[in-house]
Amino acid sequence: MLWRLGVGTPKTSLIRHHVGAVAANLGDAGPARHAAQALGLPGLYRSPSCWGGQAPLPLGQNFSTSEWSARCQAASFEIAIPIGRPALAFVVENAFGPFEVLQGVALRALLRLGLAGHSDESLLVRAMERIADLEPALQQEALDGLNQTTPHLFQNLHDRLRRPVLEGLELIAHRARTAHAQLTPIDTLARFAPERARRFLPDLKKLLAGEEHALDAALLIRVLEPGDSRALAILRRWADEHPDRKIRHALEQRLKPPQPIPGGPQKN
Repeated sequence: MLWRLGVGTPKTSLIRHHVGAVAANLGDAGPARHAAQALGLPGLYRSPSCWGGQAPLPLGQNFSTSEWSARCQAASFEIAIPIGRPALAFVVENAFGPFEVLQGVALRALLRLGLAGHSDESLLVRAMERIADLEPALQQEALDGLNQTTPHLFQNLHDRLRRPVLEGLELIAHRARTAHAQLTPIDTLARFAPERARRFLPDLKKLLAGEEHALDAALLIRVLEPGDSRALAILRRWADEHPDRKIRHALEQRLKPPQPIPGGPQKN
């Protein structure tokens, strides 16, 4: 147990056990907290040794080798969150490292650590600029790190933390190579800073003319500009015609008069 004092490292079997427990329960903060306490920083740095191989039985019946590897990678960065600032170097090393496949999950962890006050403004700026250069799937994975923060908590953060995130989301939306890639940062902006998200209303309204992204765009417009008649018509149509009953019900709920957003246009 001397590794708890910074001498040596926990055994490989212990590391594999805890990384596996987190990997099997992604989204549950409990196993990650327990793993952080059990492994500490030495175990975190050795956790990449668990990124290959098959899942232990009976988990192997649920995940392919590649799926399990991806989950173990994500698990390492989940363990980094409760460790906090001491884990920052490990996260940064992978967020800006040579392996793009790791950058999405690493940047997601970096955003979470940053908003928790464990990094400075310049590092958040670098993170958002890097996310803007990623492929759309990795962008979405990275931006998921912001979903852990509610709009209320975000507004209570110091401006030095809010500003690089908001400016970065605008940068990502401007650089987006596809409509789908643009929707994700605009959606996050709509949660945190609707006045900034409204700058992208012309882009959202262009998407209403198509089929692939019209529904997603209409949902966002409904939040940002409730009185828009085209978006309302699309939502009403899909509330009647969508093949999925749960989605029809969800759209019916969205068609109820929305709570006004401060500073937004109101329907007369």
